[in-house]
Formats: sequence, structure tokens, C-alpha cells
Amino acid sequence: DLDAALAEAVRQLSKAPGYKKEIHLISDFQRSNWAPVDFSKVPRDVKVVFVSVAGSEADNFAITEVALQPPLPARREEVEVICKVANYGRQAKQLPLQLKFGDQKALQRELDVPANTTAATSFRLRVNQTGAFEGELGIPDDALALDNRRFFTLDVSDRIRVVILSDEDRNDPGAGHRFLSRAINPNPDRDAGGFSPTLLASSQFDKFAAAAAQLVIVTGARDFPSAVAENIYNYLKEGGSVIYLMSGPADRGNLAALERFAGADFKLPFRIGSQIDHSSGTDGHYASLTEANFDNPMLKSFKEARDLAEIRFQRYFATEREAGQGQILLRYDDQNIALARKSVGEGSLLLGNFSPSIRHSDLARRTIFVPFLHEMIKAMRPQSGAARPFAVGGPASTTIKTSGAEKDIRFTSPSGERLNAMFELNRDEAAVIFPQTKESGFYRVLAGDKRLGSVAVNVDPRESNLESLSLSQVQALSELSRDRVFAASGVDIQALKGLREGKPIWHYCLLVALCLLGVEQMLALAWRR
Repeated sequence: DLDAALAEAVRQLSKAPGYKKEIHLISDFQRSNWAPVDFSKVPRDVKVVFVSVAGSEADNFAITEVALQPPLPARREEVEVICKVANYGRQAKQLPLQLKFGDQKALQRELDVPANTTAATSFRLRVNQTGAFEGELGIPDDALALDNRRFFTLDVSDRIRVVILSDEDRNDPGAGHRFLSRAINPNPDRDAGGFSPTLLASSQFDKFAAAAAQLVIVTGARDFPSAVAENIYNYLKEGGSVIYLMSGPADRGNLAALERFAGADFKLPFRIGSQIDHSSGTDGHYASLTEANFDNPMLKSFKEARDLAEIRFQRYFATEREAGQGQILLRYDDQNIALARKSVGEGSLLLGNFSPSIRHSDLARRTIFVPFLHEMIKAMRPQSGAARPFAVGGPASTTIKTSGAEKDIRFTSPSGERLNAMFELNRDEAAVIFPQTKESGFYRVLAGDKRLGSVAVNVDPRESNLESLSLSQVQALSELSRDRVFAASGVDIQALKGLREGKPIWHYCLLVALCLLGVEQMLALAWRR
């Protein structure tokens, strides 16, 4: 953090009044690090000395990114490991790329990487067992070996975990959560189906629940506590997906709370008005779906059928479209919006202006309910995601299942050194934070010889571009006046002294004085004659 380093230097110099003040910056002035530095905080009475120790060779190859599709696969599901390799050199090259998991046989690819650009390739595989697997991608070593390997973890579950947040009465036979749970997995007592629902009260959605969820569905929720709203927003921002089915007055406040946490970047696709209620049955009215975006993958399979149009909705909200926000997928016959999608950070929010409760609609009684819900889940489930980007020098974190081994847990670095870590228990789970990471590789959580979890830490990909700024470019970017800047190349101390102190001329002055004295003596002799 170069801005912080400059601020610290200025702070220390401010404690020494009355002296000539200088800050010396000795660096290779790597472009990616130095281009954004703010020198405006350096006071006018402080001079800055730039000393460049940059090498002449900037060519380098690096693995800069790993992405998984899907990021949290289920057992026997195909997963794609996508890798990006950057060539910061002046010549194209074909590189052998290797993927391996632990002691298993490595997979190989040949990748052509053009000069000054990146190239991508992928490995497709199926994992037939559950667990957390440590993966490593590698290319041959070059001048900078640290970025020629990239580490990641692949978590494979038995089924796709869907968390349902609902505060409805658990014994209510007409509650929406009952229909959602049964539709997600019609046979919960059998080892069948691709989805596994978990029902929680909204107040139970903490960081542990967020870490375990591959998708969150909200229905029949009370007012969110502030911590829950923040957890849901953070879950979305970091790449999670939420299906929010609106059913009552609390939903307006809950969505407004998400907007407050997100700030100006978060606006819903529509404004929520008063609730329209035809459930009394006295007026014989109901709403039906008349407009659908069948180009969307979520709805494409229902294009030729009339099943969606036959659903009767008795309770829903009046809506007003927010121009330019999100995507409208379904509308009612009175033009109120029924279904809309919105990106939030790296995640996605699907807003359903309806509830599966039988007091709100007959959706749960229709044969289309199960396939419609499954298509929503498939479309909303995150299909791609970069491996969590923990970088050397910063903190890294994960959640683990403790399996009753809390007292025997220990933590190790990639080189096997025993470490201390922050540890927070919650029932049979724990959040683990490594406050500082000093090397790349896997930071592991162990109980005896059993690995409970691991965190992959890599070199920041910005460090792989070795291109340096010239001293003239550094001076120009600093926007400091010329009388406040010195610059030199190399580490020759005498040269640096000469740069800062100027060229000494006292001996020339002495020589001139001696010459003048000699001329004076010559004139005096001539005058006597």
C-alpha cells in the first residue's frame, strides 16, 4: 500500500521541525503498483528522491486467474476448471499447462499465448465423491517462479444446497415454505434429487448459513434485523443468488434495508406500492400472467404451453417500473410486474411479486409449480465464479465442519509451519481467519492427521506485469515541481550523493584564486622593473 507508506513517511517527518526533509523511494517502479500513487499528500517543503533499481528484462508468463463452472458442483456433476495465462513478453509462446488434485494423475494441456496478451483454456471433469479438494495449476518456471502456479479449492457436495428463509408458522399447512421444500426435493427421506432444501428463520441467516448456501429463497419473512440484511447483501455482493418471493408488508422494508446497505449502486427494477388483495373471493377477481420474456432461459421451456397463463394470483403488490434497472421477465394482466431480475455486485437477485402460499395464489396446486421452481433455481444458481482471490500479504478465511474435534484443531502454513488463527465456533461449524499470509499455497485446518479445510492463497496477479516506469514517467505521474524531485538509476551511493549535492566546484575556485594570485605576482614584478 504505497499511499499508506507515503502517508507514514510524511507523518514521521512532521515530527522533525526545522530540518531539510526528504523522502527516498528505492524501487523498480513497477507500473501496476506506482501508476495510481497519489503524491499530492506530500507537503511542499518535502523533496522526493526516486532511485530506480529496475532490471532491463520485463518478460514474464503467469497464471492470473482460475474460475470454476459451476463454482460449487454436486457429486457426479460435470465441472469446468478455466485457467487464464498472461504473456507479458514480446514473443508468442506455446506453454504446457498442468492441472492436478493432490496425488492424483495430472491433466495436461498445450496453450498458445500471444505476446502481450492473455489466453484461456479449460479442463472438464466429474468428481464422484464429496469433499473439499485442493487443486493446483502450473506452467514451467521462468524468471519469476512465484506466479507460475495457482492454487484453488474445489468443494463438492452431495446435492445443491438451497436455503429457505421463512418466518411463517412451521405448523401452518398453507405456508409457502412447506410447498417450496416439497417441490425442491419431493423425496427428502431418499438419497435422490439434485437439490437439498434447508429451512431457517430469517434471523438465523449468519455467515455460516451464507457459506453453506448455493442459493437462498426468501418467503414469508418478518422484518430483517440489521445484521441479517447486511449478511444477505454481502452474500449477493460476493456472488451469491437470492430468489425473493414477496408476500407481505415486511418485504417492502426488507428490500429497502438492502438498498440502504448497497447505497447508490443498488436500485430495484420496480418501486413497490400497496398490496392488492383479491383473496376474499367476494369480487371474483384474480390476476393472471399475460406477458413473458420467453427468450430468457428460465422461461424458454414454457413458451409453447399455456400453463403459466392459467395460474391465478390473489395477493400481490402494485408496482411502478424503474427505468433502466434490471430485467422484467413476467407481467400480470393489469401490467403490474410479476417477476424481475437484478444484478447486485457479483451476484443476482430474482424478485417474485407472488408467494407459493395457497392463500396468495394457486401456484402450488398447479402441475407447473415443480418444473417452474426448478427452472428458477437452475437459472439463478451461480454457474461460474473465480476461485476466492486471497492474496499473499493479506488475510484469508474459510468455514469448516468441526466434527466434534474442536480441542485438537491446529493450523499450518503451506510450508508446514504451525500457525495461530482466529477461530469462531457456531454449533458444528467454525469460521477460521488467518490474519496474515506470508507465502502462496494452502493454509490448512487440521485435526490430528485429518484435514478439515484449507484456504488457497496466491500471488496478486498485478505483480506479474514486470513493466517498469521510467524515471521521467515517475516524475510526470508524481506531478511534483522539478525543484522538489531528484532521480537516479542504480544503487551507486556516490552517484546518488552527486545527484543530491550537485557537483563540487570549490577546488576550481581555489585554482582560479591561485591563478589570480600568480597573475598578481607577475604584475607586481613587472611593475617594479
